[in-house]
Amino acid sequence: DPRLAVMQVLRRDAVGVLTPPNDSEFADLVAVTLSNIMLDGTYAQLYRRHFGVDPDMSELAPLAGPIDLQLASLPDALQTDDRLAAVRAAGRLRVSYRAQAPFVTVGGDGTLGGYEVDLMRSIARRMLGSPDAIDWTPLNGDPAGAWSGADVVIGGFDRTQAGERAGDFSLATYVGNGRSVALMLPPRQSGLRDALNDALQLTYTDGAFATLHTKWFPDQPVTRVDVRR
Repeated sequence: DPRLAVMQVLRRDAVGVLTPPNDSEFADLVAVTLSNIMLDGTYAQLYRRHFGVDPDMSELAPLAGPIDLQLASLPDALQTDDRLAAVRAAGRLRVSYRAQAPFVTVGGDGTLGGYEVDLMRSIARRMLGSPDAIDWTPLNGDPAGAWSGADVVIGGFDRTQAGERAGDFSLATYVGNGRSVALMLPPRQSGLRDALNDALQLTYTDGAFATLHTKWFPDQPVTRVDVRR
């Protein structure tokens, strides 16, 4: 109808770089390189050239703490186990935690609370059918050494370039006050990561995420996250 005009298209899609599944080392190289491109200003220049506006860096922040990571240093062969199959067979998630309020709190009687604890329970309900389908263990030492006994590590871990090498930090759950915090997942476990992401996305769409965020960060806006389809 020539009498009608489209004034505005109300649509917002996330566009990302697709990397091979279970190749965390190569994904790390891409993430670190992209972060360094952001830090030196190249990303903003390219964005302005192609879109005519400045990028919204509140949602796409570079990983802190630059490291030197080269393609030649990555392994030629990868070994992985099917962690998702083990989780489904057991019907439970193994979550290691460190106490760091308000992300993880430990009461005098050992009761766990906090933003990430509540969020993991919400994820477990959607992924495994019960918020109690979690085996909790305190983190002992470096998170990178926890993967033999944990499927997820939580405790207010900031996304950094060095941290990206210790695990999969792609599921960010909090951005604010200059911090970007994510669930820490085992490397080379794309299936587990996808299953956790699917459950996490449900918390966004059904409102549970906003409720938890407001509960633990009442003075901050809810972290804006693009729903992955």
